[in-house]
Amino acid sequence: MARNQFFYDVNKRMGRFMMNGLLLHAGYPAINIQAKRKLEFNEKMLLF
Repeated sequence: MARNQFFYDVNKRMGRFMMNGLLLHAGYPAINIQAKRKLEFNEKMLLF
């Protein structure tokens, strides 16, 4: 969702919101990224 323009704005936020919803539904904890590690997270997600 972060790479595609499904919405005019909030694509990354909505993508994370949906990701956490799917994780919670499957019984896993939500992912919370610290601000100081946001760049590292985004770079690794692009590689993924």
